[in-house]
Amino acid sequence: ENRADYKVLAKAYARAAKAYHQSGDKQAAINYYDKALSNHRFKDYLTGKTKVQAELKEEARLAKISPENAAAAKGKGNAFVSEAKYPDAIKCYTEALECMDAADTTATSRLYSNRAMCYTKLMELPHALKDSETVIKLDGAWVKGYLRKANCYFMMKEYQQAIEAYNAALKVEPANAEAKDGVSKCYQQKMAGQAGMSREQRAEEAMAIELERQRKAE
Repeated sequence: ENRADYKVLAKAYARAAKAYHQSGDKQAAINYYDKALSNHRFKDYLTGKTKVQAELKEEARLAKISPENAAAAKGKGNAFVSEAKYPDAIKCYTEALECMDAADTTATSRLYSNRAMCYTKLMELPHALKDSETVIKLDGAWVKGYLRKANCYFMMKEYQQAIEAYNAALKVEPANAEAKDGVSKCYQQKMAGQAGMSREQRAEEAMAIELERQRKAE
């Protein structure tokens, strides 16, 4: 009986939450969804709350968009890079990204590239790799993203993956000297690493590379 009362109360709170949402008072809507959920953990109430929270988050993001602030933060980041103050530069590039209009993929990709470079300098390679891949997604016609990605793999001693990234760079820019040199260095490192390997170990490595190639092709 008490449980039924809680459900009725929760339903009333949820109706109030929807009314506040429709009126534009999103924070009040969240508060009433919380009251509804405290009485009955119903998925529709949680879905409603999540939707309102997402709208508030998007409004906050849009409110921060400012090309002027983004440019200023980028300039500060570049200054920190020139002083080799990479953690400070990362903060500035992150701030610039928060002020950027996501529709401006070219400018956004340059910020991710700069931040990837800083992460690489700090040997925070997983972060650098993630930013490099974002650069490629945003501007696949710009060679720098592939070079950043290849450099990460090279420093991680993942030479086959580095070769693939350098080759992707050469598809974008066939005469790119850094990519050509990178492929050469990767093969040198692979040969040096195979020098002490048995025939069976080399065969296993070749098989692993081929399986990875097939997996990516799928």
